[in-house]
Amino acid sequence: MHLFGFTSLYGRMFLSTVHSLKAVYLNTGNAYDFIKNIVEGTKPEAGMYSGYKVQEVIEAAAISDSEKIWVELPLKV
Repeated sequence: MHLFGFTSLYGRMFLSTVHSLKAVYLNTGNAYDFIKNIVEGTKPEAGMYSGYKVQEVIEAAAISDSEKIWVELPLKV
């Protein structure tokens, strides 16, 4: 499956060096924000629930692509 520049959700992660560098940049930013929130005592912009909903959309896209069907949200567990 080809999804957002990845060859698969569980296989080889990045297609090119450019994608790898973008991932390093994004992860560095995430680490910075994480530490900044701890030091300043502030809450992060996104919480656990928003991360859960994003993961649900990604999972639905993977199911839709592999089974070639429409998938309704929220997913039935």
